[in-house]
Amino acid sequence: MQNEGLRVTSAGGHIGLYEAVRAQPDPPLGKLLRPFQRMRRLRNSLEYPNFAEAAVTPEVINSDSAAASAIIAMAQRMLEEMAPF
Repeated sequence: MQNEGLRVTSAGGHIGLYEAVRAQPDPPLGKLLRPFQRMRRLRNSLEYPNFAEAAVTPEVINSDSAAASAIIAMAQRMLEEMAPF
């Protein structure tokens, strides 16, 4: 968004940012961003633990690591192709 001259406000900014970014590459690359919301909620549950809820296993960590790497690679490709505002 910054590359396009836009910015997110502090009130609910992470949701606005996610929705704006998800809308741009979808459908071809939007699928890669789908795990982000779940990973964000998991991270929040670990920062403010309710031990009855969140369990993190090595499988979850490996899967999320791969998803995060794919999101970063997609962002790098998009920045290379997107002209600044």
